Amino acid sequence: MYTLGVNTALQKSAICLCKDGEIVKEKTWTDQRRESELLLPSVVEMCEDIKIDDVLVVKGPGPFTGIRIGVVTANAMAQNMEGVRMHAISTFELLGSMAEGQEYDSVVLNAGGRTIFVYKDED
Repeated sequence: MYTLGVNTALQKSAICLCKDGEIVKEKTWTDQRRESELLLPSVVEMCEDIKIDDVLVVKGPGPFTGIRIGVVTANAMAQNMEGVRMHAISTFELLGSMAEGQEYDSVVLNAGGRTIFVYKDED
């Protein structure tokens, strides 16, 4: 079972291809101004000759244009490729999964300008 992960919600954008939960390919880039140029060709190259079962996309918070490009690309794949399911997670869920095993109860993200996004786990 193959899953394509799409993250365009952080300064470093990334896509990865997982087989049965293990990453088999990944690509990252930091040029957010070229998101629309880089994302789809990278996905096509990464997934050539592979039947994708699921697409997992990060839905934000983060830069509006980057998120829009990532979510629209994932949604188009799910709608136009037979049997592909789309799943969305928040940026906070992504960062939490990356910090597994560590004891953090809050996340602060730069929202641009003089604004921040804050998440605090109330559990």
